[in-house]
Amino acid sequence: MQPHTRDRLARVLVLLLLTALGPGTAATPGAAAVGAAPAGGATVVADRPFYGDPVDKRPNIVLVTTDDMRADEMRYLKRTRRLIGSKGVSYRNFLSPHPLCCPARAELLTGQYAHNNGVRHNGGSRGGYKAFRPLRRHHVGVWAQKAGYRTAFVGKFLNHYPRSGHMVPGWDVFDPAVDNAYQPFGLTMLNHGDPQTFPGVYTTDLVSRRTIANVRRFAEEGGPFLIYSSQIAPHGMRIDGRWVPPVPAPRHARLFRHATAPSLEDPSFNEGDVRDKYVGYRTKRMGVRKANRLHRARIRSLQSVDQAVARLVRTLDRLDELDDTLIIFTSDNGYLLGEHRWNGKTVPYEQSLRVPLLMRGPKIPRQRARAEVRTLVDIAPTMVRAMKARPDRLMDGRPLTNTLRRKSARGYRTVLLQGGHDRLPWEYRGVRTDRYTYVKYHNGFVELFDRREDPHQLASLTDPNDREPTTRAARKVAKRLKLRLKRLIDCAGPRRCGASLRDLPRS
Repeated sequence: MQPHTRDRLARVLVLLLLTALGPGTAATPGAAAVGAAPAGGATVVADRPFYGDPVDKRPNIVLVTTDDMRADEMRYLKRTRRLIGSKGVSYRNFLSPHPLCCPARAELLTGQYAHNNGVRHNGGSRGGYKAFRPLRRHHVGVWAQKAGYRTAFVGKFLNHYPRSGHMVPGWDVFDPAVDNAYQPFGLTMLNHGDPQTFPGVYTTDLVSRRTIANVRRFAEEGGPFLIYSSQIAPHGMRIDGRWVPPVPAPRHARLFRHATAPSLEDPSFNEGDVRDKYVGYRTKRMGVRKANRLHRARIRSLQSVDQAVARLVRTLDRLDELDDTLIIFTSDNGYLLGEHRWNGKTVPYEQSLRVPLLMRGPKIPRQRARAEVRTLVDIAPTMVRAMKARPDRLMDGRPLTNTLRRKSARGYRTVLLQGGHDRLPWEYRGVRTDRYTYVKYHNGFVELFDRREDPHQLASLTDPNDREPTTRAARKVAKRLKLRLKRLIDCAGPRRCGASLRDLPRS
């Protein structure tokens, strides 16, 4: 019998003995009194029942996310690849179908696309925390609590969460960043209603420290737990009122001095003719030196995340919880470094859509990278399945664990793509198949790319003037993709949102 199993069994026996002695003597082993503060400053609240049943086979879950991380930047996180990817699975074709911070986080928490959860942008009436607030009692944290899990959120929450805001239900520990989130030092954490500022601690290290404090507390109390650790790197930082590249921890400031931006090898870098691209995304060319500086700043800032993952895994191992913990590592969206002349995210191009995903844990087989197409909408269903929780809303995604026992699986034949707007209902909506990307913008502009023949999305198959496909073959493809978009645009639930739709062009 494992040491942690013996400990849990001992706690349950004590609980049964105390209960048998009669009312007033039964205590809840490991339960935290309201306001009790564990190491690291995080506060666990609510005197809730102990769920440390030794026969409970459900895993702990730790979700770690980065902010604006490209899929190809995973090569610089050696510890994370070794400790998670090589011990479990990684995905080569994992997508953020709504590639922007708040919509992506809402997808992670609800398992729903934006047209169902209501979070379409980072701000405005359809974005940020304002749009998420109606969901505050309908997300994976709430479902986990009802299933008997201890829960904690640490790090970046949705934009515009108020510093003096109320607690979000579903979290025994609710500890989001509320001030100075985009600064290297001086982050203020909500600390479950008692804001605390840390002027001398690097932001990533602080989120890591408080995440691990919750791991230790929950492991000591017994019973399964869910922790969402939301890191801010490699997002840009805002210093003295202006946005600058991410500032790495001082210990990493001199690394990768000769690294070159992957975008420089992409034919779409500083694309010469962008008339076939949506006018809102046509900007000036990015200098090579700027691209390299930004790239180096980003991968340097990610080194502290890599160390944080290593500390997390080491802590779980020392507490005899590692083998019982599902660890999920991903990002909210990708990022362009001058491809198509764009510096940023949001756009429906591959560098913006592709994000890393690595998982290890109970029943996760060790194998090489998975090739099937899956999305962020699948993360919440995966956690719900592992926890045996009962969501009170229909989710649009499917558990990733459904296909892990197969050596290969097709995944989604088509993914719904969406881009929100702070004033309009949508910036764009479209679909992505194994071969094609079709996007229609709010002003009627259309982009259609055959990624098999044009993998760098250099030439849309539509005329930028009349917005119609330029060839008969392209018109046939566009017609079928329009039909697919029509069927998915208001989809709800895994059957409709993940339908095979066989009428689409073969790819």
